[in-house]
Amino acid sequence: MISLRMPSSSIALLMATLLPLCLGAEAWAQSGKDTIEWNDALDQEPAWYTSAEAVRIADNVLLYQHENGGWPKNIDMARGLSEADKDRIREEQAEGGTTLSNTTIDNGATYSQIRYLARVYEAAGDDRFKEGVLRGVDYLLEAQYDNGGWPQYYPLREGYYEHIAFNDGAMIGALSVLRDVAAGEPPFAFVDTERHAGAEAAVARGIDAILRMQINQDGKRTAWCAQHDAETLEPAWARAYEPPSLSGSESVGVVRFLMAIEEPTPEIVAAVEGATEWFRKVAIHGYRVEEFVDEEGQEDKRIVPDPDAPPLWARFYEIGTNRPIFLGRDSVVRYAFTEIEQERRGGYRYYGSWAEDLLEKEYPSWRSRHDLPELGALEGQRHRVVVSTDIGGTDPDDFQSMVHLLLYADVLDIEGLISSPFGPGRKAHILQVIDHYERDYSNLKSYSAAYPTPDALRALTKQGATERAGYRGVGVPTEGSKWIVERAQANDPRPLHVLVWGGIEDLAQALHDDGTVRFRFSPKGAGTYAFTIRSNVPALDSKTGGITAFTPPPDVAQRPSAKYPNWWTDDPSPQLAEDGHIGARTVNRWREDFLRDFADRMLRCTAPASPHSASPRN
Repeated sequence: MISLRMPSSSIALLMATLLPLCLGAEAWAQSGKDTIEWNDALDQEPAWYTSAEAVRIADNVLLYQHENGGWPKNIDMARGLSEADKDRIREEQAEGGTTLSNTTIDNGATYSQIRYLARVYEAAGDDRFKEGVLRGVDYLLEAQYDNGGWPQYYPLREGYYEHIAFNDGAMIGALSVLRDVAAGEPPFAFVDTERHAGAEAAVARGIDAILRMQINQDGKRTAWCAQHDAETLEPAWARAYEPPSLSGSESVGVVRFLMAIEEPTPEIVAAVEGATEWFRKVAIHGYRVEEFVDEEGQEDKRIVPDPDAPPLWARFYEIGTNRPIFLGRDSVVRYAFTEIEQERRGGYRYYGSWAEDLLEKEYPSWRSRHDLPELGALEGQRHRVVVSTDIGGTDPDDFQSMVHLLLYADVLDIEGLISSPFGPGRKAHILQVIDHYERDYSNLKSYSAAYPTPDALRALTKQGATERAGYRGVGVPTEGSKWIVERAQANDPRPLHVLVWGGIEDLAQALHDDGTVRFRFSPKGAGTYAFTIRSNVPALDSKTGGITAFTPPPDVAQRPSAKYPNWWTDDPSPQLAEDGHIGARTVNRWREDFLRDFADRMLRCTAPASPHSASPRN
């Protein structure tokens, strides 16, 4: 017999090495290549949910389910569990007051487990998983407030946990599951009629609560707070650094939920439109978040200028001013990211690109799917524009108009600037304005990366006709008229808007030279324009006539008529006239708004955008 004597410290080291191998043998055996992370459990191919691994994880999910039907948060439910682990879990659940006994919808808890069990039940057909789903649905129905909201924890915990919680997608996650249960489609087709009806009613109450909680500013719908008071529905405090505010993060999930409603009511459409307009307005351009290690070796973040960076949104915006706000653990509101402590800067997301895909992809698709009317450029509908101007000619106000246009060049696709003068104006006058634009370009681009470069604008500036057209109405092709034809023939499904600020010769020449272009003409004023023919043909000479810009009756003024499909004019309804100008009130009722917006954009020229200040209107 051979005996081996070892120091006690060595024995302890050996036991520390071998004990996990013994107690966790089952977990070790289950950590092969087929094991997944819990965060990926809902992203597998349908066939995977029939696998032994899927069933093993579903057993874990049932183990963690509380007797009230809910689940705790921040648990890796795909982790292999030994028998000792399972006993410990049961003991903690029975004790109460522990992490495992606190059921919640925070951080994806409960609604994610319901979805997972439903998929495994659909694939494997084990009634244990079906019962787990039904108990989870019952938990969500019971946890809902009468006003339609959900608290973060149920049974209720004192403190901010009682607030209606949009934070981290809590309420929207619960609503989304119940919406799918109410629809009665796989993987929830097995849910009984009573629960189906209960889920449908809960979703209706939830939508009503969302619409009532949307924050209004100056009569306009905007966004939501990350949490709202359960009784008043007003924005509320959560943790020390999470104040009542407009949320640039959680509001994205709310809008996505509303856009997923198959038949949105006018109120839902208005809520989505208001929120997306707000997102565009408060977007931060020209900056990105940079992670770094400071001199003390601590992980930190800072905001650095980057003209090519995608837009950012702040986590919190001040209600009333739309200024980004930043709070540390002292709960003091600050307007600069650098002024809060390093621990919060490095450990919390105060900035993100949350609304980027929503605005650029999902929102346009939603509007198209529901055949909603066209929006203006400020709401993201980019229009193709060619401007024909007599700048520098007989009408000096076109210099001002050109400045106005270029301040909005980030929301329009400007495809041509054509000099079409009545008099001495020339292409050089447009280029002079672009030279001034170049001086302000660096500031402008800090507000929006979509501002075109000065050289891009110069490249599409063209000289048009410098003389009036003869009696034929057309003359010879010009650089400007050829450019209109080229842009009209571009492979782009959007119409090309030709804005005539000066002479109409180049547009007429383009329409003459390319007979394939379909057009609609919007006259400046309706009326009859008389003419007299001067010709060396005796039969034509001195003949008179008139061209009429048709004024439709009010009931058809807002749509082209079959008789006059290419003629539009202002609505002649008497109530829309002002000082003899037909249709003036269709526009001037927003005069204060668009002039304030213009003033805000002029201020962009004075200083670059700051990620710490309220964003001028987009």
